[in-house]
Amino acid sequence: MNIHIAAIKRLFLGWLTVSVLVGGGAYWFGLWQMSQQVVELAKTEVSRGASEILRRVNGNPADILALQAKAQDYQTQGFVVVEMYNRTGQMVVQRSSPQATPIERALDALGPHHLPRGRGIQTERMTLDNNEVIRVLVPLLNDRTVEGHFEGIYIVPEDKVQALRAETRRLLVAVFVVVLFTTLLLYPFILSLNRKVHAEAHAILHSNIELMEVLGSAIAKRDSDTNWHNYRVTISAVRLAQAIGLHKNQMKELISGAFLHDVGKIGIHDAILLKPGKLDEAEFSVMKQHVTLGLEIISHSAWLHHARDVVGCHHEWFDGTGYPKGLAGSRIPLTARIFAIVDVFDALTSRRPYKEPLPLQTSLDMLRQGEGTHFDPALLDVFMQIAPALHSRFKQGNDHELMHEMHELVEFYWNGQSA
Repeated sequence: MNIHIAAIKRLFLGWLTVSVLVGGGAYWFGLWQMSQQVVELAKTEVSRGASEILRRVNGNPADILALQAKAQDYQTQGFVVVEMYNRTGQMVVQRSSPQATPIERALDALGPHHLPRGRGIQTERMTLDNNEVIRVLVPLLNDRTVEGHFEGIYIVPEDKVQALRAETRRLLVAVFVVVLFTTLLLYPFILSLNRKVHAEAHAILHSNIELMEVLGSAIAKRDSDTNWHNYRVTISAVRLAQAIGLHKNQMKELISGAFLHDVGKIGIHDAILLKPGKLDEAEFSVMKQHVTLGLEIISHSAWLHHARDVVGCHHEWFDGTGYPKGLAGSRIPLTARIFAIVDVFDALTSRRPYKEPLPLQTSLDMLRQGEGTHFDPALLDVFMQIAPALHSRFKQGNDHELMHEMHELVEFYWNGQSA
């Protein structure tokens, strides 16, 4: 993803998160302040008539009727519903204004509520019938004994709600301005850091690739008196892999494996490695150990470890008669099956200290002889179509062009740059 787009997305998400937290917190705090004002109002109103309420709330019917008139006074203070409960929790007084009718229906739909058992004041904020509603329950105390409860339903005036929302909007705008200003200050710094990180990562990648090239080329030069073998087989393997649509991640493994496929030969004695004639059974047994040695060498590097499939399986045969494990068919990793074809093709068409290059058609005929035994038939069919162009390319081009082409492929599959 482009760093500019990624940075803008992160900063937008940061602003959105901060805005939700700050704006939501401010709105909640405003409602909490209103709740506290309603609580203080309820406490004040109850305290004014505390002695009369305590005397009458648990009294006879005549006392209860007198409280109905008292409840009317409370309604003038903004409570649209006033209820009083005696010490047993029975509602003995209820007064409500016409404005409260839809609120009461909404409250009834919520189900019955329970009076608090302790001496604390209970508040509850709700949105009912498009109104911000605050319900407050105040215990009626005689010394420290709860003699009953006062309940008031208060509808927050619309002008207060609008004022609170306007203040929240102003706060959100202020947050946006602050975050935007901070972003403008930090954005160049973020881009600068990203460039440095990218440069460091690229340098590390370049060092790892350079290590792979140096190690692979050193082994190839010791084995065949030239390090260009590795460049040719790597390019050929990539072109075959592209023809079958190999995934990018597998392409990285293929490139690493192609360059390091014979790294284990560093542990094979020159008398066997450079013998011009055919190896006898004992010598061939020693030569086969280069696969195990190669796997051991790359196991010590997490980055080189990606080459393990090609290093460990490029001598497996499709019919299961190869080494070291005798894998067959699809059990052989796809990257190893690809590489097996191009490795043999390059060996046939290249000059070695002990042989001259074979003609293109002779080499292709020899590959066909290994179809279904040594090579994957489906992959071999695809390779036959691209082999003439590869052979012509390698024959006409110079070695430095091969190196440049290989570097372009590495750059493309590791960094997504070039082509």
